[in-house]
Amino acid sequence: KSINDRYGHPAGDDVLRWFSKILQNNMKGRDTVARYGGEEFAIILPQTALEHAVILAGQIRQQLEAQFWKKPGAPNTMLRVTASFGVAQLIDGEGTSGIIQRTDAKLYESKSGGRNRVAA
Repeated sequence: KSINDRYGHPAGDDVLRWFSKILQNNMKGRDTVARYGGEEFAIILPQTALEHAVILAGQIRQQLEAQFWKKPGAPNTMLRVTASFGVAQLIDGEGTSGIIQRTDAKLYESKSGGRNRVAA
């Protein structure tokens, strides 16, 4: 949102594309990344245990934090972009809405804890 407000929606869209490439570069096998909302993404890891999903989210967060986004057409505009992650594992018999609700609660915990964090 702050990038949209400061640099405009095309720049915000560029950041989302850049971020999604970082996510895609960390996926393997049957892992899936999907844009879930305006600036929210879902990462589905069907063959990954919760503790490994937390490690992966932390690695992605660190990769993002270590890079700078460069605004197209303005090479001197380099911004650090951060991300907060909420991680949950599907419980047997749980429906889609249940895991989304629990993951969203963890995302909120991550953001309220200071942002640029992983909560599981």
